[in-house]
Amino acid sequence: MRKLTKILFVLSVAGFLAGILIDSRGAMDPRWTVVLPLGAVCFGLFLIFYMLQKEMAAFDQETSGMHRPEADAARVDRGDRVK
Repeated sequence: MRKLTKILFVLSVAGFLAGILIDSRGAMDPRWTVVLPLGAVCFGLFLIFYMLQKEMAAFDQETSGMHRPEADAARVDRGDRVK
């Protein structure tokens, strides 16, 4: 996992645990109940980033080789057409 997905996972677990603890005790300030939905939002973002992780890596690899002049020079040396 990448650093961002790890951070989102930790935030979601912490948000869920803190939200459950806060909601189970009824004597706390109601404004603290926003922690549980924030944990759910972080979990949703974690799932999106985790599912697209391989696609992002493939896209980065594909685009990094597109604009390198040495790659174009190697293709010209081999006789390939340069776009």
